[in-house]
Amino acid sequence: MNRYESELFSAFFLKKPKPYKEGEKAIYMRLTVNGSIPKYASLGRMCDPEIWISRVRRVKGTCEKIKTLNLYLEDIERRFESLHNDFMRSVTEFTAQAMVNKYLGKQ
Repeated sequence: MNRYESELFSAFFLKKPKPYKEGEKAIYMRLTVNGSIPKYASLGRMCDPEIWISRVRRVKGTCEKIKTLNLYLEDIERRFESLHNDFMRSVTEFTAQAMVNKYLGKQ
């Protein structure tokens, strides 16, 4: 697949900490470029699994805290889509790890 046909897949999910009994779980992002090995990254945010909607990968509710969290998730998706477009315009191949590094300012 050439650089102009690159595919990006991102998904958010909850991951329980060890040891886990109950309560909030960490929100993680799975990022895959061209079906390669996915990169998992913690978003540094927590969520109650009772209000997490796995199908849409968002939090259910209308209070200000939930709206803010959903906007944060949408913002991260847009930033990675923008990074993906930037990498596609470059002349080098890239991976999900390279995208995460660029997002975190490590490149």
